[in-house]
Amino acid sequence: MKHICRLFIITLSFCFYVASAVGQTVDIPDSNLRAEIEAALGKASGATITIADMVTLPQFNFGLNVNFGFGLNADTSNLTVSNLTGLEHAINLTGRGLVIDNISHLSRFGNLDSLEWLFLWGNNIRDLSGLWNRDSLEWLFLGDNNISNLTTLGSLDNLTGLHLGTNNIRDLSGLWNRDSLEWLFLGNNNISNLTTLGSLDNLTGLHLGTNNIRDLSGLWNRDSLEWLFLGNNNISNLTTLGSLDNLTGLHLGTNNIRDLSGLWNRDSLEWLFLGDNNISNLTTLGSLDNLTGLHL
Repeated sequence: MKHICRLFIITLSFCFYVASAVGQTVDIPDSNLRAEIEAALGKASGATITIADMVTLPQFNFGLNVNFGFGLNADTSNLTVSNLTGLEHAINLTGRGLVIDNISHLSRFGNLDSLEWLFLWGNNIRDLSGLWNRDSLEWLFLGDNNISNLTTLGSLDNLTGLHLGTNNIRDLSGLWNRDSLEWLFLGNNNISNLTTLGSLDNLTGLHLGTNNIRDLSGLWNRDSLEWLFLGNNNISNLTTLGSLDNLTGLHLGTNNIRDLSGLWNRDSLEWLFLGDNNISNLTTLGSLDNLTGLHL
């Protein structure tokens, strides 16, 4: 009987603790973040926001216009957030367009198990470990940061789209066999070795503009690829591209290309950009039966 009473008291105490916790006021010091959360919850400015309120927050977007294309355009002029305190209680948040300023660590995202997409463009991020095993993530935008180590990204099993343009990336091995990836933007980095990309079986769009690429052999027989951007590199040999059976769009502007024979009979090609090269012989182009757009 004493055991039952003790168990009852413990259970009752726990219930009181939980009730007290969810009723606690959440501190949200960033005025922009607070305003957006208030709007999403239908609360007046300055109203009390509790943990229970935050748990009910399913989705909100911060004045962000994102165009999900092969390139990415975003209007980030109307709102910035520099302090994420309080957001860790929004455990059911499923989607977000955040324009965040001056963030260097991602620890506050660790509790957001339903997060589907995250926009962290133009910050001071070096360490991605706060996103470890964040399997709900499908789209992740990390352009214009100071990222070099991609190990954490290999733990994101459902990641479909990833933007890592304008970082300090040389080594792609952290993405090895990340088969969920369909769209990958790696422009403006220091990448030269593409071996890892050959392991991404479902990759359909790849942007590698403005890197240090000479050798394309890592992409051999990557038949899933439909769009490939390789502008502003040091490419001269196109043999590998002849093995990409489903390639529809190809950008090779600003390279060292003289010989196009590697593209012979690449009938899948519909759009081809070859501007700013040293090409004189166009015979190969006559074998591209479905080409509808050409830039020389």
